[in-house]
Amino acid sequence: MDGILFSTLDTGMIRIKKYMMSIKKILWLGLLILLSIAMTDCAGFNSKNRYIDLVGHRGARGYRPENTIPSFQYGIENNMTAIELDVNVTKDKDLIIYHDTEITGALCLDESGKPAATVPIRDLTVEELKKYDCGALQHREFPQQVTVEKTRLITLKEFFEFVKSYETERKLLHATRIKVEIKFPRDYTPEDIKEAATLVVKNIEEAGMTERAVVQSFVIAALPEVRKLNKNIQTSALFEPRYSRGVATTDGPGNPRNTIIKEALNAGADMIAPHYLFITPQFVRECHRNKLRVIAWTVNDKAQMEKLLSYGVDGIISDYPDILYLAYKEWKTKKKKYKL
Repeated sequence: MDGILFSTLDTGMIRIKKYMMSIKKILWLGLLILLSIAMTDCAGFNSKNRYIDLVGHRGARGYRPENTIPSFQYGIENNMTAIELDVNVTKDKDLIIYHDTEITGALCLDESGKPAATVPIRDLTVEELKKYDCGALQHREFPQQVTVEKTRLITLKEFFEFVKSYETERKLLHATRIKVEIKFPRDYTPEDIKEAATLVVKNIEEAGMTERAVVQSFVIAALPEVRKLNKNIQTSALFEPRYSRGVATTDGPGNPRNTIIKEALNAGADMIAPHYLFITPQFVRECHRNKLRVIAWTVNDKAQMEKLLSYGVDGIISDYPDILYLAYKEWKTKKKKYKL
C-alpha cells in the first residue's frame, strides 16, 4: 500500500510540475507579446517599415542658389531622398517657389542687373517674377555657394515636371520625396490659408505626386485644410524656437516640447519638424508613441547630425547634402542604436 501511495504521489507531483511549466511558458509568451506590442506602440511604427529621410534644404542651399533647379538637381545628385522647397501664392493665383514672402535684392537681380526692390510676392504675377535673375548673387551666409546666372524662378507645377523628367532621364532607382512648405505673409487671413492649401493640393494631385509629397507649414492651421482636401497627402507641422515658447532643458508637463506635440496632433499631422534644438531622446520617444515621425531642421554640423540620428529621428534637413549623407553613412556603419 505504501509503495502504491508514493507512486501515486510521485505521478501527481510530476503532473503538477508539467502543469506549472506550461503555465510559465504561457506567461512568458504573453509577456513577450505584450513587450512587442508596447515597443511597437512606443515607436509608433513597425521597425521594418521605418526609413530615414535625408532632406536637401531648398535643394542644396549651401552649394547652389536656393529654391532653383540647379539647387534641386544638386540635392538629388548627392543622395538626398527628399527635397524641401517653399511656395508662395502669386497675384495670378499660382504657386511660385521662393522662400521669403517678398522678392529681395539679397537673392535676386532685376532686369537692369541691379538688386531687386522689395516687392510682395502676392503683388506679382508669375510672368513678372520670371524676369528676375535669382541665381547671380551668392548668399552671404554660404561662401561655398556657386552662382548660376540667369536662373529664373519656377512654379510648383514646373518643379514637378522637372523631377519626373530628371528621374526618367537618369533612370533613378528611387523616387525623390517632396516636402512643400507653404509660406504666408504676416497679415494672412483664414481665406489665404484655404486658398494656398487648395492650390497646393491641386498641383500635387495633377502631377500625380500624392504619395510622394508632404505639405508642411509653420502656420499649423494650413495642415487640416490640406487633409480636408485630400487625406492621402501627408502633412508636417513645423516649429521654431521663440522667446514665447522657449526651449527648456527638461521634459515636464509644462515643457514646450509637450506643447508642440499636442499642436501637431491636434492638426492631424503625420510628422513634426522642429528646430533641432527641441529634440531630445525623450522627445523622439514621445513623438513615436503618438505615431509622429520626427524631422529635424536645419542641421549643418556633422557631429550634430550623428547625435540626432542616435536619438532616433526619422529625417534631417540640411543645406549640405554631402555632409548629411556622409554623417548618415558613418552612423549606419557604426550601427549606433537609438537612445530611446
